[in-house]
Amino acid sequence: YKRLSTMGEYFGVDSQVLSPAETKDLYPIINVDDIYGSMYSPTDGTIDPAGVVNAYKRAAEKLGSRFVENCRVNDIETETYDVQGKRRRKITAVQAGGQRIKTPLVINCTGAWANAITDMVDLKVPLRAMKHAYIVTEAIEGVHPGLPNLRDHDLSIYFKTQGDSLALGGYEQNPEFWKNVDPHFHFGLFDLDWDTFNQNLEGHIQRCPLIETLGIKSTVCGPESFTPDHKPLVGPDVE
Repeated sequence: YKRLSTMGEYFGVDSQVLSPAETKDLYPIINVDDIYGSMYSPTDGTIDPAGVVNAYKRAAEKLGSRFVENCRVNDIETETYDVQGKRRRKITAVQAGGQRIKTPLVINCTGAWANAITDMVDLKVPLRAMKHAYIVTEAIEGVHPGLPNLRDHDLSIYFKTQGDSLALGGYEQNPEFWKNVDPHFHFGLFDLDWDTFNQNLEGHIQRCPLIETLGIKSTVCGPESFTPDHKPLVGPDVE
């Protein structure tokens, strides 16, 4: 964390390393008996993903973009060419919704369905589809939106405030992979597997024993995709 704090300082990200006592002052309901310290970033936060995407959409439409929903991609057309004796391919068109759209570029941002797109051009991206879950507790005295997000990388868990409740999530050692990604699945959720999620819950209780006494307000389990190193997968395909 000291290294991350120093790196953040270089990039202009405000952060500071706190002692266990300072961590407790910042987040009074957590247990700090087993930690050496923490890193606090005052400018960290959460966003409403749907709100952000809609803001991007409105801005793009002002610049002339057009969004078409319920329009499934059926095929991506390519042609080959030579670069210093090496065979390369380039995109020429996309077939979608009964139309052929000429384009030299396809941006694949389909998450768990990403490999269904790259399969059309015989490529693979290192993404695995999983069933990712979080739960929301009942109201907790002392919890408010001003509390920071909390991530415990050793326990592989996180807390986020939702009003006076906590949203609890994490990353299991034996996650549920979504092996057969349904191309027709959209705007839906899976049933939460408590046997899988309970290993996260054990970590949540270790970090905040109060959680063991709380009821659960709601659960969410939906499709998500992850790279092997959890880093973003961005950029052109070199092939």
